[in-house]
Amino acid sequence: MVDICVAICNENNEEVAQLRALLNQYGSKMEKNILCSSFKTSEDFLEALTGGNHFDLLLLTGASFGAGLEGSSGMAREATRGVPTIFISSADDYPAGKFMAGSYYYQLKPIIPISFVTLVEHALGDDESTVEDSIIAKNKTGLVRVPVSKVEYCEEGRKNLTIHLTDESRSEVIGELEDLYSELGMYPEFAKVDDEYLINMKYILSIKENGLIEFMTADGVKVSKAGIRDLADKYENYKSNR
Repeated sequence: MVDICVAICNENNEEVAQLRALLNQYGSKMEKNILCSSFKTSEDFLEALTGGNHFDLLLLTGASFGAGLEGSSGMAREATRGVPTIFISSADDYPAGKFMAGSYYYQLKPIIPISFVTLVEHALGDDESTVEDSIIAKNKTGLVRVPVSKVEYCEEGRKNLTIHLTDESRSEVIGELEDLYSELGMYPEFAKVDDEYLINMKYILSIKENGLIEFMTADGVKVSKAGIRDLADKYENYKSNR
């Protein structure tokens, strides 16, 4: 009898073997039988997900996303909805300019066995914990994970994006605003303004007629008159649907 079905999307045979061994270790600890299915390409993985196969846990690598598995949109987004997912990556694997937002668990390579087994326990709910939705992105030194709930606004610079957080800190990441919006746009509180800013309307303090947007903690930003009118409409709609 199989208790847990796990899908692994990873083209590296050594890593797949390591993950299988660690999952067996978890299964022995929890006295559960685990069935692992591995896929070398994102296309095969997507075909399995959309073909009626049931999985209790997904293990995805940065290379698999870079190869074409868009984990936040289209078929993949719908197929993985509600399935605990552990994203396994390193800075070398993860493509620059790629953003991924969602309630993913995150495992940095090299994999440390005890931390991975603990992460599997979290993902499968054995410790009754929950995971907060986050953005995973690449910066100049590696990978960064930013909680979605703490994003106040984002602004596009010449080469990078600056994410302003509710604790008044900033995170500089590589990428374009449109790509980030393709991820955060699924959250109703985010609105794009003037193709330069991505605003979390939950933290708006006031919207001025002169184009100034004031936030609860961050410095205000100035946008065009057309942008402020568009944001005002989106903000009213957002408030009425809360």
